[in-house]
Amino acid sequence: MDRADRYIGRETLWSTHKAQEIGGRALDHYAGWAWWSVPAPGHKQSGLRWMIRRYRLRRWMKAGGILVIVGAPRSGKTCLLERLGLRIVNNARPPVLRDSPFTHADLPSSGLFAIDDTYDHNGVDIVRVLGDPALQSRGFALVFQTAEAFRGFDIWDFFASRKLLILELSQSGASGHGRLVDWADFAEAWAQQEQAAATR
Repeated sequence: MDRADRYIGRETLWSTHKAQEIGGRALDHYAGWAWWSVPAPGHKQSGLRWMIRRYRLRRWMKAGGILVIVGAPRSGKTCLLERLGLRIVNNARPPVLRDSPFTHADLPSSGLFAIDDTYDHNGVDIVRVLGDPALQSRGFALVFQTAEAFRGFDIWDFFASRKLLILELSQSGASGHGRLVDWADFAEAWAQQEQAAATR
């Protein structure tokens, strides 16, 4: 659960679990969230392995999934967006408009798009624009430098019921994949915490 803690926050996970438990509802928040960690490629993204990865990522977004790319500067984030063939919203804006509010006019009318350097925008603007019902089945990509930046942006709960894939471009070369939130494991950890609190 450490990775989920970094991206969503332990307090949010506890409160979500408790609310769903009290309401007798299925634990479906973040059920469609997954993570995939690959070594940060920088600009070296020409090989067959990256071609296959891009095919899978485009297929994910074409099916309405959200892609969140997380990586340090020079890890290859913008290069990946370009090779994915996405309309890059931030880089497409004239310099004079870079710091202006993010609006519906910034989005392409169709096709896959990415909001590069998402953390540079106002989270309220992002939620207002991406909350358009017309975008609920449309895939797109968001970009952050760290998991904590994504969590601190306060838009993650807005996507709790969407399909979302976090692609980590790892500087350490780590690789792996899995579900971000495993509610079965979380329920067990919750029960252990409740039992420990009862014996104090």
